[in-house]
Amino acid sequence: MIEKVFSNLHKYYGDQNWWPANSEFEIMVGAILAQNSKWESVEKAIMTLKENDALSPEIIANTSANQLATWAHTLDDKAANLKTFCQWYLEQGALSGLKERDTDELREELLQIDGIDEEIADSILLYALERPVFVIDDNLRRLFFRLGMINGNERYDELKHVTELTLQWDVEIFNEYHALIVKHTKEHCRTNPICEGCPLDHLCPNEKNDS
Repeated sequence: MIEKVFSNLHKYYGDQNWWPANSEFEIMVGAILAQNSKWESVEKAIMTLKENDALSPEIIANTSANQLATWAHTLDDKAANLKTFCQWYLEQGALSGLKERDTDELREELLQIDGIDEEIADSILLYALERPVFVIDDNLRRLFFRLGMINGNERYDELKHVTELTLQWDVEIFNEYHALIVKHTKEHCRTNPICEGCPLDHLCPNEKNDS
């Protein structure tokens, strides 16, 4: 079923070319800022950081959380977490240093940083560092639950392992699949679903004709 969902979504929506960013570091910043935020807000924050020549680990690491919060249009706590991440990032040797690290060890270290949960850590690993880890988020849980694929109580690591095993740890497919789920849950499988025209209607036991 996991493969069928991917096949149908990819046939309908095509390649998503994610993550929308100009650098690996920008992906990492976006992943942190995206927590509990709409993507439009993340784009605005990234743009403002760029306008202030502040989208660099050195500047963020040495800027007050209050100023970062102003630039990134976010709360002080999230700005402080971004600052802490950038300090850690530089201590590790920046991008080149992270690329040399073992995936499991790197994931464990990311999870020790304030404000970085499993979803953010895996987003950084998959999209910025091209590691074969699958991202589990609320969009996936909602979609898979409605398709009858999960009961909704599964742990993050349980869903992650099953999906990775089924898709055989393929970085390109992981990237594309997660992006397609984000696209589909924005277009059709919303909190209040729009089932008319859904490319998964033949797989969905909860099909209805909302509009």
